[in-house]
Amino acid sequence: MENQLRKFIRAIILKESIDQSFSDDYDFSKHSFNSGDCDIYAVALHRLHGYPLYVVRGHFLEDEWGGEREWDFEDAHIVVKLPNGNFLDSSGESTEQEMKDLSLFNNKIEKITLDPISESEALETFSCQDQEQDVKQVMKYISSKENKSSLNEGAIWNQGGIILLKGEKTEDGTQRLYATTTKNILDLRPGVRMVILDDQFLRIKYDEQGELKGVRVHWKSEPSLAKMLNFKNHKLSVVINNNKTPFHWETLQFTNLRMVLKKFVSQILSINNIDFHN
Repeated sequence: MENQLRKFIRAIILKESIDQSFSDDYDFSKHSFNSGDCDIYAVALHRLHGYPLYVVRGHFLEDEWGGEREWDFEDAHIVVKLPNGNFLDSSGESTEQEMKDLSLFNNKIEKITLDPISESEALETFSCQDQEQDVKQVMKYISSKENKSSLNEGAIWNQGGIILLKGEKTEDGTQRLYATTTKNILDLRPGVRMVILDDQFLRIKYDEQGELKGVRVHWKSEPSLAKMLNFKNHKLSVVINNNKTPFHWETLQFTNLRMVLKKFVSQILSINNIDFHN
């Protein structure tokens, strides 16, 4: 009962200032789905591609009122799970740990989990309103965006193209940037593509002259490589997205890493939280 009350209060906070009926000419490109409409976006992805729905859930101990403290939970975000094991929202693809790190809660959370939920549960987590029309509008928006992406990118991406990959987080919270070439590009669904990677990787870092270069990485085993690249499994493949594979729409046009580092140096250096030194 108390959890249902919290859901109701949270729904009011998140939705009271938002017009839930999107007009036909609404500009979704300027809309922040992660600020109150993550449920609509996730359900739209679920219906379009069949990705299972998940909720980012924080677990906490209730305040003590003279008796034994009990565990309760607070939901923060609705996402979908991709075939490669990562999770997707309107901001792009994230690993499970990245999704946990980015989630915000009101209570003192002891543990965060990503739990499967049904479509009806997803639509009732943050809202008490009928969101069916909004979901259909967002489905149209996502389909349009994916179709444009497929048309614009399909003609210029080639096998052997350069792709950049964010690696695992280090102890200081930064990440390293790696590069490799693609063996193949697979269309999983409209707007969703997977690249098969070569097994030679280079770390992008500064040289003695202060310029970016690629340094060959000698990995010992598939598990160690997966850890370095922050991959959930040991397969040399990744679903391309703005977060994990930054500027892929640009780099995949080139087969020469030096040219990529020279042509896109300002964009590469603008990637947040990357360590180009150690």
